[in-house]
Amino acid sequence: MPTRRSSLAALLAGPDRRSIGRANAVAAAVLRSPRRAGELVRALSGDDPALRMRAADALEKVCREAPGVVQPHVTALLRLAHGTSQPEVQWHLAQLLRQLVLRLRQQRAVAVLMRAYLQSSSAIVRTEALTTLAALATVEPRLKGSVRREVRRRLTAGTPAERARARKLVAAWDG
Repeated sequence: MPTRRSSLAALLAGPDRRSIGRANAVAAAVLRSPRRAGELVRALSGDDPALRMRAADALEKVCREAPGVVQPHVTALLRLAHGTSQPEVQWHLAQLLRQLVLRLRQQRAVAVLMRAYLQSSSAIVRTEALTTLAALATVEPRLKGSVRREVRRRLTAGTPAERARARKLVAAWDG
């Protein structure tokens, strides 16, 4: 379990991108000491792809439990989301951005970003981007029509994961 003095980045470092490493323990540490969330945000722009992936995973877990801990970092996260091409970071950022309170301009920026993420070679990134667009459409009425068309298009044009997510989104709208 990480201590207050330990570097969260050091706990997340490691060469194997197939493992989340100590991301769960780091998320728990940040939930106990919320001011440390900035360490994870800074780790998202580091040189190590495994560290970036694990930091994104831990930060999304923190956001899921306590969005208010991540909320002060929304501007930095938007900047990072626009600048990363790493799929593991993109899908975690898509997940956490839909959990935050966004101003109208930020909502529009996220919508543009998620439309770009829909072009990703990663099916996970596309699926999470689709879900984030659907979440945005519930709070920004101007997005509703175009997002619904995109979701319905993915019912037949997407991968099995995208089709399954699209079915869930349509069922939630229709139910």
